[in-house]
Amino acid sequence: MLTVSDENGCPLSVDHVEISQLRRHFAFGSCFNKNQLKNQQYLDFFKNNFEWAVHENAAKWRQNEWTQGSVNYEDADAVLSFCHANDIRMRGPCLFWANPIRVPDWAQSLTDEDLVSAVDARIENAVTHFRGQFHHWDVNNEMITNRFFSDRLGDGIRSQMFRGVLEFDPDVVKMVNDFNVITSNRQPALLHLVESLESEGAVVDALGVQGHLPKQGHLPKPVSGELLLSRLDNLASARKPIWITEYDCIASEVGVRADALEVIFTAAFSHPAVDGLLMWGFGADQLNNGPDAAIVNSDWTLNAAGIRFQERMDRWETHGDFSLDPDGAIQLRAFHGDYRATVIHDGQQVRILVRTC
Repeated sequence: MLTVSDENGCPLSVDHVEISQLRRHFAFGSCFNKNQLKNQQYLDFFKNNFEWAVHENAAKWRQNEWTQGSVNYEDADAVLSFCHANDIRMRGPCLFWANPIRVPDWAQSLTDEDLVSAVDARIENAVTHFRGQFHHWDVNNEMITNRFFSDRLGDGIRSQMFRGVLEFDPDVVKMVNDFNVITSNRQPALLHLVESLESEGAVVDALGVQGHLPKQGHLPKPVSGELLLSRLDNLASARKPIWITEYDCIASEVGVRADALEVIFTAAFSHPAVDGLLMWGFGADQLNNGPDAAIVNSDWTLNAAGIRFQERMDRWETHGDFSLDPDGAIQLRAFHGDYRATVIHDGQQVRILVRTC
């Protein structure tokens, strides 16, 4: 209910209120490819369609420190500048990645003692640099399967990473992130990982689960909405927010892509424990997985998957003109988010900001 009244609580003589949603509470976004910073069509599509972003690669350890001691955040900062200028909120990509091929070459050759020092230096340097700019950090990516740091330094290094992030940025959301958690049946493994980290003194604030649809033959393996909701229910038992951190569907048939997108987006948006969903790219010429994962064609027209995406976004917003009842109130159901309410009173246009959550 929205009430239009004066400072004394008396209803104002207003015929109607125009409601416009400015931002969703639920986070829809995409990874951002730093190589597209001079591509105006890419930039326009991003700022017109997404409210959240995450660096595709530009803020990962290998990219920031190809050579030990030579740290460079220039590309990552350029992406941040664009996103901040366009009111796009940012997740932090993985601070570390437990897959050995994603660890800087020089770090792999260090002694155990020097590797611990390098890990500590990376935490202090990166977390301090991006403090206040990233809302989340995926602290150590894909730990269920990959164990580079644990095999070298023992399992305790995992919780040490989380404690380090907490020390240098107490406000950032610290997350695990892994693959095949909702597209396969690995929820128990992720929950066990979180329990293990917390038993070692780590603070895990939220669960990151990737949504890359695995292929089965020449088509992606289908996942029903009912099955997705069941798997999300399993994860929700941890009583932590859930984010689908990476989504794509590789299928030569664009209708298959569109249907898969609708199923996963609807399941995520409808589940009370899920706070956001980010695609892993969108343009046919910018995706690691190529045009068969795109929602936008090479000529920047929308394909069927892109049309389905924008249909979902339009449907999940609240806009319109609403009449007031005799008490000066509006009874309406609205999607959670930030709104602008506009009324005409005494010949003047009055605008107020309203937040629902």
